[in-house]
Amino acid sequence: MGPSAAVPAAQDWTGAGSAPYTAIAASAQGNLFLSLGKKVLSRHPDLQSGAEAVNVAISGPIEAMGSDLYGNNLFAAVGNQLYAVDVTGNDVNSVAPFAPALAPGESFRGVTSVNHESTVYAIVGSVADQAELRVTDSGGPWYPVGDASGLRGLTACDGYLIAASNDNRLVARIAGKLDEDTVLYADETWVDIGRAPDVFALAEYYGRLYALSGTLPAVELMSRSVRPDPVRLPVDFGRLLFYKRSTGECAVGRLLGNGDYESQQSFALDSGWTHVTLVNDHLVLFYRSGDGTAILGHVDSEGGWNQLSSISGFGQWNTVVSDGDHVVFYQSGAPYAYVGRFDPKTGEYVNTDYHADFSSNWALAAATWGISPLRVVGRGKYFVFYAADGTAAICEVDANGKFHTRGFGTMMPGADSLVPAGQLGMFSYDSRTGRGQFGEMAMTLPSGYSRIQDWTDFEQQWFVAAGRNGLVFFYRQDTGVGLVGGFSRNVFAAFKELNRWDAGDYLSGWTSIVGIHSSPPINPLFLPKDSVITTVKVHLP
Repeated sequence: MGPSAAVPAAQDWTGAGSAPYTAIAASAQGNLFLSLGKKVLSRHPDLQSGAEAVNVAISGPIEAMGSDLYGNNLFAAVGNQLYAVDVTGNDVNSVAPFAPALAPGESFRGVTSVNHESTVYAIVGSVADQAELRVTDSGGPWYPVGDASGLRGLTACDGYLIAASNDNRLVARIAGKLDEDTVLYADETWVDIGRAPDVFALAEYYGRLYALSGTLPAVELMSRSVRPDPVRLPVDFGRLLFYKRSTGECAVGRLLGNGDYESQQSFALDSGWTHVTLVNDHLVLFYRSGDGTAILGHVDSEGGWNQLSSISGFGQWNTVVSDGDHVVFYQSGAPYAYVGRFDPKTGEYVNTDYHADFSSNWALAAATWGISPLRVVGRGKYFVFYAADGTAAICEVDANGKFHTRGFGTMMPGADSLVPAGQLGMFSYDSRTGRGQFGEMAMTLPSGYSRIQDWTDFEQQWFVAAGRNGLVFFYRQDTGVGLVGGFSRNVFAAFKELNRWDAGDYLSGWTSIVGIHSSPPINPLFLPKDSVITTVKVHLP
């Protein structure tokens, strides 16, 4: 079914001729479809033979195309309507509208499917670089499932979505899960995976990536190999790091998108660390507020601890929060805060900003992931400071490490937990009453907060943590009971419980549960040559 082994795909982009192409798609039946306005051509994926006409009766020029993997559907976008074209070989059996038309002024910038059940993803643009990723199941309503600003072209490979950016890069993210309640459980972050020179349309066929590059009328058809490697890139599946302050025990496991948990490894560190925080370059900081000491390292892909440095001289801070690029140290009741980051080679702390004008009322703080940390640095990566009356300050640290207040919002009062839930979402929770609220930060200037859903009936006494894949982990420190759920913009299914563990399934007493990356960055200079890794076997959570 795949391309001929005698015609291997090149490792880098290779041209295959130019024509006034407007869209491209590949079908598992063995066809590469190319549109020239209203016309559609078919070629063999090897690109070793000529083109044949496909008689598709569509009223306007095709602006984007995709296929449904193993089925017969070719999806063709004309204006704000997506059509399903039933194709057998080069013969068209039928053409019919698929899914509701987009709103006036919206258009398709890319279309694809990741399965044979007609779950179709689309990049939908409005004006300029504003776009979002949407999904429909079997032609039902379109649902927003993430930001796609600055992206164009869309295809799928092994469960990943791949797009091209306006700054000539290939980016990828996990496709996500659309169930009967339209709740998405996936890391929505687009991650850079390579070059995409002036690419505006994409297709994939058994590990071979096709692209259209340039502008009409001289659009170039290109191809190269592609095989996303989940160990390295492009998607962070998310893990949880557990720490017990009384004993120094640590455990690491993968928190899967369907809510399952897989134990990886355990190890032991010193007891008494009051804060465990993911900081820049996938590093993890263990900090003790009583004496200002800390250790820094990373958790490797197998779940082992690799210490980089031991640090002293920090002040006595009760809030330590990071957006993944910079860390903020703050003390409730005082107006002081420091901003900095850690040298990924030496582990030394580098201060980048200091403020003596903070409000002294902030009780909680958390940071959103942001939209695309490797493509647009800092965009939407907000520090959210929360006061007991529900007042929230929405702040940002720029690429130079300088702190800025971007806006304010009003959240649920009385929360004692605040955790990120997705790229721009935030979940506030009161463990004493079971009240909770989910909302999102707006990427505007000034920024704001939009409440999506309130609850009065969450169970009480949960310790709340967030995974890097958008899931929220609820844990009872006294019994070891656990629960995993996901949040959505859809107010009719804003929270869905995915998995639950009974008392004793997890060990009790974990005092820090932190979402960390699936693996550290690939960097041979990350650790000194004489680093010693010590692991001690303890009970898994």
